[in-house]
Amino acid sequence: MAQPGRGLQQVVGKSDKARRTVLRRVLLAGAAMLGSITIVQYLARVQTPAPQLATPPLGTLITPNFGQSANDNNNHQAVALPGTVVNPVPGSMVIRLNGKLWSEVSVEGSTGDVVGQNKEAPYNLGTYFRLYPGVNGMATNDLRWGASAEIR
Repeated sequence: MAQPGRGLQQVVGKSDKARRTVLRRVLLAGAAMLGSITIVQYLARVQTPAPQLATPPLGTLITPNFGQSANDNNNHQAVALPGTVVNPVPGSMVIRLNGKLWSEVSVEGSTGDVVGQNKEAPYNLGTYFRLYPGVNGMATNDLRWGASAEIR
């Protein structure tokens, strides 16, 4: 009997019955593989395609979401609502990059500004910057997906 991976090399010196058995198995395996490939191709062809909807044009201007950070009308609840961010149609995705910059300047003074021989500065500056990248999409079978993050 032939071992897997050795091919027909093992049956060269064997009897005709052993060679026919190996060849019969190879022929049966090839026919089974060809039959399965044919069935899979037929099943893929008879599926009805999803309806093609118009995709929003590339570079569609998105208005700001006024400080809603990573959330927008596409991802803050189960159903996408019309709003400032374009809703994806089947087979498309919407990529967005929101940001927030916050700065604060304050000036204060008191008699306690002196520490030892040194006087502390009476002004303060505070700033933070956030990026909120995200993507929302819809597969061709209407499955909604998305991801968002906050980068500090």
